[in-house]
Amino acid sequence: MAALAFIDLLATKDSALVGEGEFHSAMSRFHKTLIDNRSLLGDGAKLRHFADCCYIEASSVSSLLAFLRHVRFFLFVNRHFFKCSVGLGELNETSIDQMLGSENPQQSVSGTVFGKDVAEIYLAVERFKGVGITIDKRAVSQLSEAERDEYICQSAYFPSDEDSRIEEYFDIRLVENDLDEGGDFVEEIVQAIGEAKSLKPKYAKYYFPALMLWINSFPVSKDHIFEDDDEQEDIKKRFSFEGGQKIYRFFFLNRENSFNKKFGDMPQYSSLYLALLQKFIASGIEEYPLEGIIRKLPAPSKVFRDTSRVPTFVISTSNKKLVTRIHSKVRI
Repeated sequence: MAALAFIDLLATKDSALVGEGEFHSAMSRFHKTLIDNRSLLGDGAKLRHFADCCYIEASSVSSLLAFLRHVRFFLFVNRHFFKCSVGLGELNETSIDQMLGSENPQQSVSGTVFGKDVAEIYLAVERFKGVGITIDKRAVSQLSEAERDEYICQSAYFPSDEDSRIEEYFDIRLVENDLDEGGDFVEEIVQAIGEAKSLKPKYAKYYFPALMLWINSFPVSKDHIFEDDDEQEDIKKRFSFEGGQKIYRFFFLNRENSFNKKFGDMPQYSSLYLALLQKFIASGIEEYPLEGIIRKLPAPSKVFRDTSRVPTFVISTSNKKLVTRIHSKVRI
């Protein structure tokens, strides 16, 4: 079955305010990136660009996700962030010229009207408040087990600006290339959070999905657990996320410029750390090394302040009780 996506480039109004050149540059890079990667969509694909948006139709969900993974990397590393929805359906285009026929040949009227599937994919983007790619469950069901392992990863976003509740959604899993030294879009996300906070604190929430996706995309290895050694360089050698070693260092080891100092007041701050602890537990870690990890939390009082607000898709109830008990023990 055909698959649809709608991409909405974010912050283009800001670039327009900066100047005509900045806005034109953002539009040019956006459209060029889509065109340069179009071969990944396969035969019969359709891209319908307009301003800072684009509708895309592909013959399969997997080819659409492969395309969007590449587009995401090339745009995000250049600080052109977007939100995108993926679902099933077709564009079902109808030319306005065809609709008008020869009613008034003296007027020039042109354009395209899309079918009802497009309305659904557009509304999905409008509901999604964040930087990322939200994938409909029906689209996920079209993938093989191997394709789900390759592409699908759980993340979370804030559905409302008015409260701190988060909801889960499916995004495209990050891969090692996304964290290459030549272009690490996570670093760009972190910088963007800081800039957003300086403008308006609530803007930082829109980058939360990207941070949660980063945590959930890479498995932790229980073979890299540190022993009783407080030297950071030694811990770096013993701790590792396969394909994403930067995660632990970013959240735990960067003392001088820590995530806690910058973003400790972000809503659902604790969910990020509890998601990390959930991954360690899922790897089969025993309680003693888990205790060592909890001791390394930069701001444990913030992480464990109100765990009741952290949903079970972030950390299970049993594991939440486990880490809370260990935290109470190490705090004594």
